[in-house]
Amino acid sequence: MATLTAWRFDDPDRAEEAMELLESLQKQALIEVVDAAWVSWPEGRKGPRTHQLHSTSASGALGGGFWVCSSG
Repeated sequence: MATLTAWRFDDPDRAEEAMELLESLQKQALIEVVDAAWVSWPEGRKGPRTHQLHSTSASGALGGGFWVCSSG
């Protein structure tokens, strides 16, 4: 069963740390991360920056990016 999860962090570095933790848990076979993305809006920039854990080009372009995790 897949689960869609969204988290909000006050510090932009925390999202990246969370992604590293998810990758570590996946390497230990404790969870399966189907795809993950995070959005940050650095102060002074006109728009947000998006980051994606996996490339969507391999599985077809998906609109937007969301965190999708499922327990193994």
